[in-house]
Amino acid sequence: MNNIAHISTVHIRTDTRIYYKEVQSLSKHYNVLMIVADGLGNSITDYCEILDLGLPKNRTARILFFGLKSIRLLKSKNIDIVHIHDPELIIVGLLLKINGYKVVYDIHELVYKSIKDKSWITFKGVRFIIALIYRYIEGIALRFFDKIILAEDGYKDFYDSEYPKRISKYTYIRNYPIISMFSKNNKEIINSFSKENNIIYLGAISEERGVFELIESMNYLDDSFKLYIIGKWRSNLLLEKCQNSLGWNKVEMLGYIEPHKIGEYIKNSKLGMCTLHKIDNYAYTTPVKSFEYLINGLPLIMTDFPFWQKFYKDVALFVDPKDPKKISEAIYNIINDPKKYDKLSKNSVNLALKHTWDSEEKKLFKLYSDLILEK
Repeated sequence: MNNIAHISTVHIRTDTRIYYKEVQSLSKHYNVLMIVADGLGNSITDYCEILDLGLPKNRTARILFFGLKSIRLLKSKNIDIVHIHDPELIIVGLLLKINGYKVVYDIHELVYKSIKDKSWITFKGVRFIIALIYRYIEGIALRFFDKIILAEDGYKDFYDSEYPKRISKYTYIRNYPIISMFSKNNKEIINSFSKENNIIYLGAISEERGVFELIESMNYLDDSFKLYIIGKWRSNLLLEKCQNSLGWNKVEMLGYIEPHKIGEYIKNSKLGMCTLHKIDNYAYTTPVKSFEYLINGLPLIMTDFPFWQKFYKDVALFVDPKDPKKISEAIYNIINDPKKYDKLSKNSVNLALKHTWDSEEKKLFKLYSDLILEK
């Protein structure tokens, strides 16, 4: 049985895409090692061995040194294929290629565009220069890496135009949900209008993901409404700002919850929220949380991106994500119209069932099978 390693110095060890989907699936046919940098120590799970590089003191230390630390660990594990998940591991991936490893680069976001929106890089001119440097290095890496995984169909135009000679290396493996993790009874889901007026926000919590405006929108709704917020806050300042919002008294802040436990909160909700700010990196994505809502029959309130308005047209209402009053009106319009709610709910389940991890898992198996045959 071949040995493969997944490396991420950014994502947590229970990251849904990496651990619950890719690692869990690949463990059916391969010995899997997972290398992380979260400070929680080494462990062995049902699906893989996890080696911890330790918790970096800061972002600079993580970017410059922690990926390099993984190379030493790989030498003792007789690894055949290395699967990297972070843009900061590109140099490590190239060094691994030089040392004879097969390398898969899993692209979770449009990094070139996302760098331009990084608020922690203070000056826009510096962001632009870093983005250009990244694009140059990425072009080199894509030439030498064995396979490139793209997590979104919306990345196609960028990668096809920027690196047209690498198209044969691309495989689209979307972040679609594992049905069993979230939904077990579609009849129960569709007949869910009688539930309480709970709405849910799931995922990383940051300013650009629209959480403040969402909380502000709760102030326009009556006391029958409650907002679940599930995820990690990236900024204490943002948390304080949100706690000072007039809508905060309708918020139930749940923090990070393991993916297999999130389903219960989704099932107890009526609407799923995806009101991300209008940033290029978000405009062509299909957020994994949207499918987790949909598979449980939740209609969506979403940002009015043109791509989203086309893809989600039968399951969502679309709003300006920076207008709390408009967000509240969209929530109210769905909640107080049972016929509309029922139609959107049924459409939600149908759309989700067309986009599940089962089909993506098969493509992941084929990618690895092809790599093994090339050895």
